[in-house]
Amino acid sequence: MNETVPTHVILSDVTLRKMAREYPRTREQLARVSGMVEKKVNEFGAALLAEIGAHLQTNPRQLFAEDSFQTTAPVPGRARLRRYRSPRSPAFRAGWVGDDRRP
Repeated sequence: MNETVPTHVILSDVTLRKMAREYPRTREQLARVSGMVEKKVNEFGAALLAEIGAHLQTNPRQLFAEDSFQTTAPVPGRARLRRYRSPRSPAFRAGWVGDDRRP
């Protein structure tokens, strides 16, 4: 892989993470990784498999929980404030501290 193009342009972060998680050892296994289309397997497969193999020679294989790759992104936008936390609310001005206790 003597390319001058950054890795993230060739392979997405998701593809690299999947590869790091699944440790493909053959071209067939590599082709099953999301994002590894036939052209990428043909062009970069041998080098990627060699790197993965070399890594496994000196490092133990890590095990991951089945759902550790899935993440739930927070909904964009501001968190909703409870009515009494707004500086304009009568409860806030009366001194409520936010957990339904009066000061």
